[in-house]
Amino acid sequence: MERSRSHAILLVGVALLAAAACAAAEPCDTMEIADQLDSFCRPDEEGYHRHGAACCEAVRSAVEISLTVDPLCICHLEEEPAFIVSDLTIRELPDIYVACGGPNSRAVQLVASRCSGNGQPCF
Repeated sequence: MERSRSHAILLVGVALLAAAACAAAEPCDTMEIADQLDSFCRPDEEGYHRHGAACCEAVRSAVEISLTVDPLCICHLEEEPAFIVSDLTIRELPDIYVACGGPNSRAVQLVASRCSGNGQPCF
């Protein structure tokens, strides 16, 4: 009896942890991400991208959501007017992510390759 009760408590604990992990995952809000990228990552007057903390956070969010929650999240940024006027491209986001201190893994480099260039997944 005691063993089955302990087992039930353990299962409840695991279920709660799984629910918390799902709740903690950020959804892919492309409008919000595009607004942040446009606001914080625009090139300066000379055309250079300066990657301050706010830009790095916006890029980190977009790349990490694409790595963990929604593999096509950044593909849909190209549909957002704020991203279009930001002078950024989807292919630049992984490089900015790495320049901001994110790990340069194969998965990060493949994030942008999932997009065909018109906001649609290429598979």
